[in-house]
Amino acid sequence: MRTSTIDADLVGYGGGPSGAAPERSPQKIFVGSLLVVIGMLFMLITVAYLGRSQFEDWRALADAAEPLSNPWRLWINTGLLALGSVALHAARLAQTRGRADAMRLGLAAAAVFSVAFLAGQLTVWNELVAGGHLVDRNPANSFFYLITGLHGAHLAIGLLVLAIVGLHAWRRAPLGHGLGLQLCTWYWDFLFVLWLAMFALVASSGESLDAFAALCGMR
Repeated sequence: MRTSTIDADLVGYGGGPSGAAPERSPQKIFVGSLLVVIGMLFMLITVAYLGRSQFEDWRALADAAEPLSNPWRLWINTGLLALGSVALHAARLAQTRGRADAMRLGLAAAAVFSVAFLAGQLTVWNELVAGGHLVDRNPANSFFYLITGLHGAHLAIGLLVLAIVGLHAWRRAPLGHGLGLQLCTWYWDFLFVLWLAMFALVASSGESLDAFAALCGMR
């Protein structure tokens, strides 16, 4: 019995007598710390991106004749990731209302939209490679692969955790406080906001990058 309770707590469906999620659980502290570390990592990458953009061999990806002059595929991918976050919020709402089937549907939808986002990012990579925009052709290319690759890797790890939460939702139909679902929602929201920032960075024109670099004292 004790083992079963611990297992439920690990995936986020254990709880106290009141059924409410603890405000300061170890899981929340861990995920919060993880998000801070990920945010700092991408902040350092942003600083490096702006600094490198000030060299003469840099060609901004959003300038004319460059691959992101019309980033319509990235806009579609952004919409898919947004839908993934919305689906998780819908799953949490369904859980609080005791609607197990709707919660399961929200979890499945979040997974599908997130996988579609990753597939869309890979499609963009393939198009860049097919167009000759390789790592050694332009420093901005290498940063694009680095940024999108790291972001995609973090989302893929999140999908593994979401799969565990989803399996327990199908097997046990838990409708308690759902700490696992809450933490997944936090993580997806964070990755969505982070992607918006990174999208704005890689899709900035050379003039915009120069202005940002000047604000940061790099010019």
